[in-house]
Amino acid sequence: MLVTATYSSDAFARLAFAIIQPLHGQSEPERKLFADLVAANPAHFRSSDLPLLCQYVQAATLSEQAAVELRVSPVVGGRPSPWLTVFEKASRALVALSMRLRLSPQARAPNNPGSK
Repeated sequence: MLVTATYSSDAFARLAFAIIQPLHGQSEPERKLFADLVAANPAHFRSSDLPLLCQYVQAATLSEQAAVELRVSPVVGGRPSPWLTVFEKASRALVALSMRLRLSPQARAPNNPGSK
């Protein structure tokens, strides 16, 4: 006999978060973003996504920190701030990881466009 159960999205989010836990050593902003991402669509992630998800969260928080630093001082000693390179690399990593994790709208789109 097949038994189906219905779960609220909140219960499913707690279950998914129990399965996919952030790695130890993450900062509080990283842990919060991790929890928000997993809770937003718990059925989307698998335990095998954990390393990429952790890298995505690190890149996102690093990009935010670099953006704040660039707002404060975009030029240091007459040259572009070193935070500009950090921002560029973190943003590039975010784009690549969002595609791998299928977080971007483009990555979620079907690969087989319909007939015209």
